[in-house]
Amino acid sequence: MDHPRPDTSRETVFDDLPESIMAGEIFMRLPAKDVLRCGAVSRSWRGTTTNKEFLLEHHSRQPSLPLIVFPHETSSLIRTVDAFDIRRAPAERRPVLGFNDCIHGQTFSICASCDGLLLLSLMNYVRFSIVNPATRQWLALPRLAGASGNIAGMYPSPSRSDEYRILFWRGKHEVRNAGYYVLTVGSSQKPKYLGLPAASACVKEAVMKAGTNPCWWSPPVLLKGCLHWNRSIDWNRSPWNRGSCDRVFVFDILEESFRFMTSPDNVRGFRVLFQMEGMLGMRCLDTNEGVMQIWVLHDYEREAWSLKCQIDLPTTKYWYRTIMSDKSDMLVCYLESFLHQLHYDDNGKLLEKFQWETQSPDITEHWFKESLVRHTFFPKRRGSRVRQARFFRML
Repeated sequence: MDHPRPDTSRETVFDDLPESIMAGEIFMRLPAKDVLRCGAVSRSWRGTTTNKEFLLEHHSRQPSLPLIVFPHETSSLIRTVDAFDIRRAPAERRPVLGFNDCIHGQTFSICASCDGLLLLSLMNYVRFSIVNPATRQWLALPRLAGASGNIAGMYPSPSRSDEYRILFWRGKHEVRNAGYYVLTVGSSQKPKYLGLPAASACVKEAVMKAGTNPCWWSPPVLLKGCLHWNRSIDWNRSPWNRGSCDRVFVFDILEESFRFMTSPDNVRGFRVLFQMEGMLGMRCLDTNEGVMQIWVLHDYEREAWSLKCQIDLPTTKYWYRTIMSDKSDMLVCYLESFLHQLHYDDNGKLLEKFQWETQSPDITEHWFKESLVRHTFFPKRRGSRVRQARFFRML
């Protein structure tokens, strides 16, 4: 008597693989959206892809990619923010945010990027939200009202896991209670008033006159428990050529105090800090000479800098933006009829050139690293009637 054969039409070769192989060798290598799709296949896979240890390890393995704002080819209302993966050939765009209402008064800016979270300003710095694009979670931050464009940085709490803080400036210098504040994301408490914490009188005076760079201008570098900015003491000088009075401005996130560090000697041009292989770096772009230098703080304690490389750029081009990854490869942008982007390696060798004929993307200074880690400060939104956030509408 013939017995019916079991239905194996839905079985795959993956069913025979150990869970450790699935999690460590396959799921771990996938982008966030593909991990979410795998989690919907079976209860076992969902358990694997929602495990906290897996999520933290998955985040640590994701590439850090530059964020670029692309206008729509036919509609001025639409803007998309993509992570630009220059490791691939050809380069790949990964959608992160999408707006369809970018009319006058409805603009947005990326103020900070940290651990897969983005701090957004909406309606010209009137409203603020913290967003996780990978999980489509968001939280409005009404207590940042009044911060205007003075967001200095976002960083993880040095004392508590799953807690993030935002450093910002509020008020004019001569106004009472003007100074720096720290907002704990998701807390019902008012922002903590720091005033003008400083290691010395000269640092306090510099904070009063200039403060830190706002994040939209030049994001800080979080390294060794401190936020770092490159900022001139004399703010009346041009930010593009500030001369020898530049210093590295440092905020200790544990002590909540400011101090100075030295910059490289005898450098010219526009300077931006970045992190490279666990060290603090500085790129200096001299548009007059058509030269960009890359400096590295090889001894943090002694504040000793060394020149890593120098790139000679054509002086006939209008160079206006450079960004650098933590692996020290660079994107340099210039205008010549169309927008061009040049991709250099860590030794200054040109790897690839991109040209945008129909679009003029805006290269932000922020880098984004996907994270599927769920944070408790995000509210739970369930049901089909939940209104889609405006920054996800075009995804």
